Amino acid sequence: MRLTSGVLRRLRHAPELRLLEDGVRFSRAEFSAARLEATTEQASQASGSGSLELVLDDQSPRPLLAANVALSSIVDEDRELSAGWHVLVAFIATPAQIDLYSAQFQLELGLERKGHEAACALLAPRGTLHQAPNTPVELVAAPLVPGVTRFEYFVASEPPVTLRTRGLESASAAGLASGDHRVGVRCYDEGGVLVGQTERTVTINADEEATRP
Repeated sequence: MRLTSGVLRRLRHAPELRLLEDGVRFSRAEFSAARLEATTEQASQASGSGSLELVLDDQSPRPLLAANVALSSIVDEDRELSAGWHVLVAFIATPAQIDLYSAQFQLELGLERKGHEAACALLAPRGTLHQAPNTPVELVAAPLVPGVTRFEYFVASEPPVTLRTRGLESASAAGLASGDHRVGVRCYDEGGVLVGQTERTVTINADEEATRP
Protein backbone atom coordinates (compact mmCIF):
# COMPACT_ATOMS: atom_id res chain seq x y z
CA MET A 1 0.00 0.00 0.00
CA ARG A 2 1.42 3.42 -0.92
CA LEU A 3 0.44 7.08 -1.15
CA THR A 4 1.58 9.35 -3.97
CA SER A 5 0.92 13.00 -4.80
CA GLY A 6 -2.24 13.66 -6.76
CA VAL A 7 -3.88 16.72 -8.30
CA LEU A 8 -3.54 20.37 -7.30
CA ARG A 9 -6.99 21.96 -7.66
CA ARG A 10 -7.86 25.63 -7.47
CA LEU A 11 -9.87 26.39 -4.31
CA ARG A 12 -12.63 29.00 -4.53
CA HIS A 13 -14.66 30.38 -1.62
CA ALA A 14 -18.25 30.04 -2.84
CA PRO A 15 -20.79 32.00 -0.74
CA GLU A 16 -23.50 31.04 -3.24
CA LEU A 17 -23.31 27.52 -1.75
CA ARG A 18 -24.34 28.73 1.70
CA LEU A 19 -27.01 26.42 3.08
CA LEU A 20 -26.70 27.31 6.75
CA GLU A 21 -25.93 30.52 8.64
CA ASP A 22 -22.43 30.44 10.09
CA GLY A 23 -22.18 30.52 13.90
CA VAL A 24 -25.80 29.63 14.66
CA ARG A 25 -26.67 27.88 17.94
CA PHE A 26 -29.36 25.18 18.13
CA SER A 27 -31.19 23.44 20.91
CA ARG A 28 -31.93 19.77 20.19
CA ALA A 29 -35.47 20.67 19.16
CA GLU A 30 -34.27 23.50 16.92
CA PHE A 31 -31.70 21.22 15.31
CA SER A 32 -34.39 18.64 14.52
CA ALA A 33 -36.51 21.34 12.87
CA ALA A 34 -33.68 23.13 10.99
CA ARG A 35 -33.62 23.02 7.19
CA LEU A 36 -30.82 23.28 4.66
CA GLU A 37 -32.01 25.54 1.85
CA ALA A 38 -30.38 26.17 -1.50
CA THR A 39 -31.24 29.86 -1.84
CA THR A 40 -29.29 30.67 -5.03
CA GLU A 41 -29.77 29.47 -8.58
CA GLN A 42 -26.29 27.91 -8.62
CA ALA A 43 -26.94 25.90 -5.46
CA SER A 44 -30.38 24.79 -6.67
CA GLN A 45 -29.02 23.61 -10.00
CA ALA A 46 -26.12 21.80 -8.35
CA SER A 47 -28.39 20.04 -5.86
CA GLY A 48 -30.68 18.97 -8.69
CA SER A 49 -27.77 17.43 -10.59
CA GLY A 50 -26.21 15.79 -7.55
CA SER A 51 -22.93 17.69 -7.97
CA LEU A 52 -23.32 19.62 -4.69
CA GLU A 53 -21.96 17.51 -1.84
CA LEU A 54 -21.97 17.90 1.93
CA VAL A 55 -19.53 16.87 4.64
CA LEU A 56 -20.62 17.09 8.27
CA ASP A 57 -17.63 16.88 10.65
CA ASP A 58 -15.75 13.65 9.89
CA GLN A 59 -18.70 11.91 8.25
CA SER A 60 -18.73 10.61 4.71
CA PRO A 61 -19.52 13.08 1.89
CA ARG A 62 -23.01 12.79 0.48
CA PRO A 63 -24.78 14.55 -2.41
CA LEU A 64 -27.52 17.08 -1.71
CA LEU A 65 -30.35 15.84 -3.92
CA ALA A 66 -33.03 18.41 -3.08
CA ALA A 67 -33.05 22.16 -2.57
CA ASN A 68 -34.64 21.92 0.87
CA VAL A 69 -33.84 19.10 3.32
CA ALA A 70 -33.72 18.62 7.07
CA LEU A 71 -30.32 19.32 8.61
CA SER A 72 -30.75 16.24 10.80
CA SER A 73 -31.15 14.06 7.70
CA ILE A 74 -27.45 14.33 6.85
CA VAL A 75 -26.34 12.85 10.17
CA ASP A 76 -25.25 9.21 9.87
CA GLU A 77 -28.00 6.83 10.98
CA ASP A 78 -25.87 5.21 13.68
CA ARG A 79 -24.68 8.50 15.18
CA GLU A 80 -26.06 11.20 17.45
CA LEU A 81 -24.31 14.57 17.31
CA SER A 82 -22.60 15.52 20.53
CA ALA A 83 -23.17 18.86 22.20
CA GLY A 84 -20.73 21.55 21.08
CA TRP A 85 -19.36 22.91 17.80
CA HIS A 86 -19.75 21.18 14.43
CA VAL A 87 -18.83 22.11 10.87
CA LEU A 88 -20.84 21.67 7.67
CA VAL A 89 -19.01 21.90 4.34
CA ALA A 90 -20.84 22.32 1.02
CA PHE A 91 -18.72 21.85 -2.07
CA ILE A 92 -18.62 21.15 -5.79
CA ALA A 93 -15.46 19.39 -6.97
CA THR A 94 -14.19 19.08 -10.53
CA PRO A 95 -10.82 17.80 -11.77
CA ALA A 96 -9.54 21.41 -11.81
CA GLN A 97 -11.38 23.28 -9.04
CA ILE A 98 -13.20 23.01 -5.72
CA ASP A 99 -15.96 25.52 -4.94
CA LEU A 100 -16.53 25.44 -1.18
CA TYR A 101 -18.47 27.08 1.62
CA SER A 102 -18.21 26.03 5.28
CA ALA A 103 -20.36 27.00 8.25
CA GLN A 104 -19.93 26.10 11.89
CA PHE A 105 -22.88 25.63 14.21
CA GLN A 106 -23.21 24.83 17.89
CA LEU A 107 -25.52 22.29 19.45
CA GLU A 108 -26.92 23.01 22.93
CA LEU A 109 -23.83 24.49 24.62
CA GLY A 110 -22.71 28.11 24.73
CA LEU A 111 -18.99 27.58 24.15
CA GLU A 112 -16.76 30.25 22.67
CA ARG A 113 -15.87 29.54 19.07
CA LYS A 114 -12.14 30.19 19.54
CA GLY A 115 -10.27 26.93 19.86
CA HIS A 116 -13.09 24.90 18.31
CA GLU A 117 -12.60 25.83 14.64
CA ALA A 118 -12.32 22.99 12.12
CA ALA A 119 -9.12 23.60 10.15
CA CYS A 120 -9.56 21.16 7.25
CA ALA A 121 -12.05 18.76 5.72
CA LEU A 122 -11.67 15.46 3.90
CA LEU A 123 -13.88 15.77 0.80
CA ALA A 124 -13.08 12.37 -0.74
CA PRO A 125 -13.33 9.44 -0.72
CA ARG A 126 -16.87 8.61 0.33
CA GLY A 127 -17.55 6.04 3.01
CA THR A 128 -18.05 3.03 0.73
CA LEU A 129 -16.39 2.44 -2.63
CA HIS A 130 -17.35 -0.29 -5.12
CA GLN A 131 -14.51 -0.60 -7.59
CA ALA A 132 -12.31 -2.95 -9.58
CA PRO A 133 -9.29 -4.49 -7.85
CA ASN A 134 -6.13 -2.35 -7.77
CA THR A 135 -8.04 0.86 -8.54
CA PRO A 136 -6.31 3.84 -6.85
CA VAL A 137 -8.39 5.84 -4.37
CA GLU A 138 -8.09 9.64 -4.40
CA LEU A 139 -7.94 11.46 -1.07
CA VAL A 140 -9.02 15.10 -1.42
CA ALA A 141 -8.74 17.63 1.41
CA ALA A 142 -9.53 21.33 1.66
CA PRO A 143 -8.47 23.99 4.19
CA LEU A 144 -11.24 25.67 6.17
CA VAL A 145 -9.15 28.37 7.86
CA PRO A 146 -6.52 30.82 6.54
CA GLY A 147 -2.88 29.88 6.82
CA VAL A 148 -3.04 26.20 5.88
CA THR A 149 -0.29 25.61 3.30
CA ARG A 150 0.13 21.84 3.08
CA PHE A 151 -1.45 18.51 3.92
CA GLU A 152 -0.30 15.20 5.30
CA TYR A 153 -2.52 12.34 4.22
CA PHE A 154 -2.42 9.05 6.10
CA VAL A 155 -3.76 5.53 6.12
CA ALA A 156 -3.81 4.00 9.60
CA SER A 157 -2.40 0.65 8.49
CA GLU A 158 0.35 -1.33 10.21
CA PRO A 159 2.79 0.26 9.76
CA PRO A 160 1.03 3.60 9.09
CA VAL A 161 1.43 5.09 5.61
CA THR A 162 1.75 8.88 5.29
CA LEU A 163 2.39 11.47 2.58
CA ARG A 164 3.28 15.11 3.26
CA THR A 165 2.33 17.17 0.20
CA ARG A 166 4.21 20.19 -1.12
CA GLY A 167 1.00 22.21 -1.19
CA LEU A 168 -2.75 21.69 -1.19
CA GLU A 169 -2.90 18.83 -3.65
CA SER A 170 -4.74 15.54 -3.29
CA ALA A 171 -3.17 12.12 -2.77
CA SER A 172 -3.60 8.79 -4.52
CA ALA A 173 -3.77 5.62 -2.43
CA ALA A 174 -2.82 2.43 -4.28
CA GLY A 175 -3.07 -1.11 -3.01
CA LEU A 176 -6.07 -0.78 -0.68
CA ALA A 177 -7.58 -4.23 -0.30
CA SER A 178 -11.25 -4.94 0.28
CA GLY A 179 -12.30 -4.06 3.82
CA ASP A 180 -12.29 -1.12 6.20
CA HIS A 181 -9.50 1.44 6.18
CA ARG A 182 -8.98 4.44 8.46
CA VAL A 183 -7.88 7.38 6.31
CA GLY A 184 -7.40 11.04 7.10
CA VAL A 185 -5.53 14.29 6.65
CA ARG A 186 -3.51 16.60 8.88
CA CYS A 187 -3.12 20.24 7.91
CA TYR A 188 -0.10 22.44 8.63
CA ASP A 189 0.73 26.12 8.43
CA GLU A 190 3.76 27.65 6.71
CA GLY A 191 5.90 27.08 9.80
CA GLY A 192 5.09 23.37 9.84
CA VAL A 193 2.79 23.63 12.85
CA LEU A 194 -0.14 21.20 12.96
CA VAL A 195 -3.37 23.21 12.99
CA GLY A 196 -5.94 20.43 12.64
CA GLN A 197 -6.83 17.00 11.34
CA THR A 198 -9.78 14.84 10.41
CA GLU A 199 -10.22 11.14 9.64
CA ARG A 200 -12.85 8.55 8.95
CA THR A 201 -13.36 4.90 7.98
CA VAL A 202 -13.64 4.01 4.29
CA THR A 203 -14.91 0.61 3.16
CA ILE A 204 -13.47 -0.80 -0.08
CA ASN A 205 -15.46 -3.41 -2.00
CA ALA A 206 -13.07 -4.44 -4.76
CA ASP A 207 -14.16 -7.22 -7.11
CA GLU A 208 -14.41 -7.95 -10.79
CA GLU A 209 -18.16 -7.26 -10.76
CA ALA A 210 -17.40 -3.53 -10.38
CA THR A 211 -15.95 -3.48 -13.90
CA ARG A 212 -19.07 -4.93 -15.57
CA PRO A 213 -21.77 -2.66 -17.03
